[in-house]
Amino acid sequence: ENLQQWLTDAKGRDQFVMHAGNDTEVFWNDARHLKPDPVYKRG
Repeated sequence: ENLQQWLTDAKGRDQFVMHAGNDTEVFWNDARHLKPDPVYKRG
């Protein structure tokens, strides 16, 4: 598994993580869109 795949995202997006209590979510952030794109959720 390529754990650094996000570094070479073809769309040039960034990832960010939100963590609160037992919930963790990972999102793609694309400056051209107003809403982040969810990638992963655990909680």
